[in-house]
Amino acid sequence: IKEFQIGTDLKIELINGEAYDITLKENDVFIPLADKGMWSIQAVLLILRLASVIYYKEQESKKSKFNYFVIVEEPELNLHPALQSKLCDLFFEVYDKYKVTFIIETHSEYIIRTTQLLVKENDFEVAPNENPFAVLYFNDDLKVWNMNYRQDGRFSNEFGSGFFDESSNLAFELM
Repeated sequence: IKEFQIGTDLKIELINGEAYDITLKENDVFIPLADKGMWSIQAVLLILRLASVIYYKEQESKKSKFNYFVIVEEPELNLHPALQSKLCDLFFEVYDKYKVTFIIETHSEYIIRTTQLLVKENDFEVAPNENPFAVLYFNDDLKVWNMNYRQDGRFSNEFGSGFFDESSNLAFELM
């Protein structure tokens, strides 16, 4: 919660056994989650979801080797670009520490660039390491291809137009 700048503490209260009241502590004052904005709501729900998956995975690991998958759709919505990169770091940390696999649908260049940096920094494309990341790209015709990471973290394939090239195109128009 601190890392994503939405508060310093979290309080959850059960209301009549039917609902929950969630408040976030900020500057020694508890503020209702609903008053914090869309990203705060999304972040708390995601953090609680991940905590639940980790908890149940830890309970199940004593009994079986059940695989856990979390599917996340556009986690970057309403999120500052720097925090989008931290979100990718969080997903990787949960994968690395708890072996929870993610399928993430994103349009965030920051999330994808962060995976490239993690591949490079951790030598994921250097044997015997295994790369935990895969980026599948769908173009306008719904053709799909794997971007394939190189050892330096870059992709061996190109995205279609309108993704990584969009910011460059806008910058050139400013000149």
